[in-house]
Amino acid sequence: MGKDQYLSEIDAAFGGWEAEDFTIRHKIRETRILIASDAHLPYVDRGLLAQMRRAIHRYNIRCVVWLGDLFDMHKFSSYGQTDYSLTWNKEKEIATNIIGRIAADLRENDGYQVISRGNHDYRWIKKLGDHEGMMGLVSSISPELGVLLSKGEIIVSDNPTLEGVPDANGKMTWLFTHPAQFKQPFGTPSQMALMEQMNVASGHAHHFGITRDPSNKFWSVETGGLFLDKSFEYVQRNPSTMRRMVSGFWVIPGLDEMPLGFTNFGDTSKGGDNE
Repeated sequence: MGKDQYLSEIDAAFGGWEAEDFTIRHKIRETRILIASDAHLPYVDRGLLAQMRRAIHRYNIRCVVWLGDLFDMHKFSSYGQTDYSLTWNKEKEIATNIIGRIAADLRENDGYQVISRGNHDYRWIKKLGDHEGMMGLVSSISPELGVLLSKGEIIVSDNPTLEGVPDANGKMTWLFTHPAQFKQPFGTPSQMALMEQMNVASGHAHHFGITRDPSNKFWSVETGGLFLDKSFEYVQRNPSTMRRMVSGFWVIPGLDEMPLGFTNFGDTSKGGDNE
């Protein structure tokens, strides 16, 4: 009996079951993308969120990527639990309202949102013993978000790393990630750019900026986030010498174009206006 026949018998023994492939990354086949990480809803910078909504229309954005920690998961987080002003129902209500408004903004260009997993989102999943993923998280927040999922206006990713912005041959040119750890300034995105041979935008660090990787071939971006750091008790009441957190978001206006950065100081990294 040949190898193929043996393999066929082995496959039959598994009865159609296949182990999950954790190497699969969701691919965003758009060239006009807005990257918003670390919103930590409801602890979001409302002015920056308004600026982001304006950018969606100004740059004809087709996809908003919530690059991890869209939800703070107040009741499941080890941070912020002393904020007794917030209830679980209110947290879900605010998240539903914000995501719904972004969905309405994107409909002008038949756009959609991608929500990828961050460490705060995963705290919710761990409470359920990993029996649910991002689909279960988002759909359980409200019926309204369930409808957006069913229509394809929200896509979720359990993998915190995504790819996007295809070139003329369909090869993805950007990697977006919410890494488990972050290093010295630009250390994580720069090293990943060298390893992956792609432009890299990295969240989680709550730091904001852009540089080139050591080979000077790729962009290395620290995404900042839409968070409002004055609401982070663990930051404000535990002074440290670490870099100051800076809120912000990024627009990728097209293939081979420099990303545009928008901060809570009202400026941009390249030529934007702030009316």
